[in-house]
Amino acid sequence: MSPIRRSVLTLSCAIALASMSAGYADVPAVSTTADSGTLQLAQVDEAADSKAKAKVAKQDRKKDKRVCKRQKVTGSRIAERVCRKQSDWDRIRDQARESVEYAKEKSSRSVGGDG
Repeated sequence: MSPIRRSVLTLSCAIALASMSAGYADVPAVSTTADSGTLQLAQVDEAADSKAKAKVAKQDRKKDKRVCKRQKVTGSRIAERVCRKQSDWDRIRDQARESVEYAKEKSSRSVGGDG
């Protein structure tokens, strides 16, 4: 393999590693060595670290944001307004999904005749 091709391959791998580890704040630097010496590709600086922290904080604020939805009430034509945090709505949705999956699994076992 030619030295240029080896350098290009090494550079490509290092860039891929740097892009994969860009979201991790605890990764201090990504470096690789080539035949001609050390090639410093990327170093996580304070600006990138603060951007990552700001993005996480924004997502946390979004989860804590209060969201109101209209829900149908049994026996009434008028929907009720229910306000909860987005994280609560997500938890309720996940629980409902798990309940449906459990019911499907349980019914398929009884219908399938495995027992």
